[in-house]
Amino acid sequence: MPKIVPGNRLYLYQLLSRELGVGKQTLLPRVEEVLLADGLVPEDLGCDDMRALCEQLGEFIKLTVFKKGYV
Repeated sequence: MPKIVPGNRLYLYQLLSRELGVGKQTLLPRVEEVLLADGLVPEDLGCDDMRALCEQLGEFIKLTVFKKGYV
């Protein structure tokens, strides 16, 4: 299981809160767009995919899986 270092967690929190807002619901592809626009991919942080990355950031991202697998 990958471990994201505290500095990277802080950077991701700042990036996502600035680009997506705080307390707002958004689809996983939108989060991926924000990271790609900043030149990051989940593999850079030791995760296999976007969902695995978001699962590692449980302090500030809550994942909800809807019917048909929408996250």
